[in-house]
Amino acid sequence: MGADVHGGVGPAIDENWSDGTAMLLEVPGLDPRERVACRRLLPNSDGIARYCRFSFRRSVDDQFTEICRHGDELPDHGVCVQVRGGIGGAFDPTTGGSDEGPLSVQTVTDPSNVTKLGITLTEVIDEAPDDGATAICFDSLTVLLQYVSLEEAIQFVSLTNSIVGGSGGSIHYHVDPSAHETETIGALRQVMDTVVSIDEISEA
Repeated sequence: MGADVHGGVGPAIDENWSDGTAMLLEVPGLDPRERVACRRLLPNSDGIARYCRFSFRRSVDDQFTEICRHGDELPDHGVCVQVRGGIGGAFDPTTGGSDEGPLSVQTVTDPSNVTKLGITLTEVIDEAPDDGATAICFDSLTVLLQYVSLEEAIQFVSLTNSIVGGSGGSIHYHVDPSAHETETIGALRQVMDTVVSIDEISEA
């Protein structure tokens, strides 16, 4: 599988997302357009029952704040899988979020345990409502590659894409291309359906 490469947040996401179930979102460094693009890949639209973020970098409180500000752009219910070893920040249950509320929270304690990550992802998909699929965000492959080899990451992504595709859902992976060798980015692109880069476009 080889990815189609597009440059731009707007047309690339809106017009080419149907190209496949797996997208690589290339964002160099800290870019404010990243969160805009991510929300557009977790759409509040027909066929999407909920979304799930595998988060190495963002705290759950931060994500709940985003729901408060941009909830109309997202499905009604989300699942946050907090992967420890990335950013800290314990979830404060007094701020909201529960199994019945807008954000359910799960934890994977070992970021190098790709087997556990895969099991958790499968459980999230299996628990999705019957009336729609799950849109998944994996944030990020750059952090995952600090804990596992490129070969392990590729195997994980390939299996994950198969599971998500079979469920009728979609998944996008964040990566910082400036943090990796060209060969690494090339290998990741090979297991994606679509690649979107936002490093040369204006503010979305």
